[in-house]
Amino acid sequence: MPPRPGKVLDIACGSAPLHPRLTSTDGYLGVDISDGELAMARQRGREPVTRADARRLPIRSDSVDTVVSSMGLMLIMPLAEALHEIARVLRPGGAVAALVPARWPVRPRDVRPLFALAVSLHGLGILPQHLTARLATKQLRQAGLEVTDTQQRRFAFPIRSADDAAMAVHALYTLGYPAHRIEAAVDKPTRMAGSTELPLPLLRIVARSSG
Repeated sequence: MPPRPGKVLDIACGSAPLHPRLTSTDGYLGVDISDGELAMARQRGREPVTRADARRLPIRSDSVDTVVSSMGLMLIMPLAEALHEIARVLRPGGAVAALVPARWPVRPRDVRPLFALAVSLHGLGILPQHLTARLATKQLRQAGLEVTDTQQRRFAFPIRSADDAAMAVHALYTLGYPAHRIEAAVDKPTRMAGSTELPLPLLRIVARSSG
């Protein structure tokens, strides 16, 4: 995030978990297409939020200083349309900061819990698209946004209880998976509770408007 983020637009905001970190900005707006997620954001006092498609933003051109998106860009298809909209609403020199899942880095000890989940789910969730640093950079440039930084890091989610296991499994993109597979997947890390953690490799992308 820039030191002075100004007016912030949160793309695919979900229940707006970023909102508490952005209360000191000059203005916040979260957009998402899920009525359920937006309802949770409102229940938690994380407003203003509104239902909007990232590919057709109801926002004036050159009116936003910073666009953020946490774990949302990979769900938007076609992404190119959303990136052009982001470029349109950003003021010249405005910034984009996005976080998406990555496939690395992982450690040798990550193999056991990941294998257990994969066997139960018959996979590890299927995202609509996988964004690498190279692909994201290419698409951002095509939209008129210049990438200034990319970083990949491994975070860890310790499994200490059945609740932790359930939270980790439900965070995977398992739309359309049968309930019995999800229940079996929760059971696997629960049995290893207290002695394992699930890796969370993430890619952070920062870009600026060249307009």
